Amino acid sequence: MSLTSAQKLYLSAYYYRQWLGAGVVLGIWYILAPTPGEIILPQCEPDGTIARISERADGATFWRTQLPYVEKQLSAALNWDSDQASANARDRTAQEMANAYLERTYVEHPELAPSIAQRRADQLRAAADAIEDAENSAIVSDYMKKQAAAAQACKDKILAMK
Repeated sequence: MSLTSAQKLYLSAYYYRQWLGAGVVLGIWYILAPTPGEIILPQCEPDGTIARISERADGATFWRTQLPYVEKQLSAALNWDSDQASANARDRTAQEMANAYLERTYVEHPELAPSIAQRRADQLRAAADAIEDAENSAIVSDYMKKQAAAAQACKDKILAMK
C-alpha cells in the first residue's frame, strides 16, 4: 500500500514533533539534572533558579549529589593551614635558591651587586611583606575555619535527609 503525499507529509510532521518533543524533554532533564556544586555552601541552599527547580524536582537526590562537593570543600577548609604551610615552605625554598644564585652572581660580578642602602631597603620591604602576609594568612585562616564549620553543618543536614 502506497501513501499519498498528504499522508507522507502528515507522518513526517508527526515524527518531527515526536523527535522535537523528545529533544525538549531531554534538554530539560539535562538542565535540571543535579550536579555537584550547585549550592551556596555557607547557607547550604541551592545556588540559583535552576538549582532550586532541580532541588524541588529531584528532592533528596539533589542533596545526595551535593554531598561529594560539600565533603571536598570541608576537606579543603580543614586542610587549609597545612596546605598553605607546605606551599609557603616550597616558596621559601625556591626563594632561597634564587637568592643563593644572585649572591653567586654578585660575587662573580660585583658591579651588579646592589648598594648597602638598596639591600637595607630590600630587607625592610621583606619585613613589611612578612607582616602583611602573616595578617592576611590569619584572616584567611579564620575565614576557612568558618567555611569548615558551614560545610560540616551542611554535610550533617544532607546526611540527616537520607
